[in-house]
Amino acid sequence: MDKKNVQVIRLADFGQSVGSRDLGGQLRAKVESLIAEGARVLFSFKGITIISSAFADEVFGKLFIELGENKFKESVTVNDFDSPDQKNLIMMIIKKGISFRRNEVAHS
Repeated sequence: MDKKNVQVIRLADFGQSVGSRDLGGQLRAKVESLIAEGARVLFSFKGITIISSAFADEVFGKLFIELGENKFKESVTVNDFDSPDQKNLIMMIIKKGISFRRNEVAHS
């Protein structure tokens, strides 16, 4: 990943818990803007104790659908976890958000 063009979003700046769909929508809009400007976005999960499935759907699920799988994988990185257990749990919730959004699009 090109370090010069990476924008880091430290989720702990919003508290130890990221759970609201409203916050997710605000962050997604910010990420969309950064990606449109050519940036890659790294989400730092250091210090996060709770992430809700609604937040994950709003940010990661919707970004995945809007950007497409390849652009999403090129542009969005999740990183900087406190422990392997935290990483496993957060990744599971993010994947669930993406899966939910994929299924919704497939059935519409």
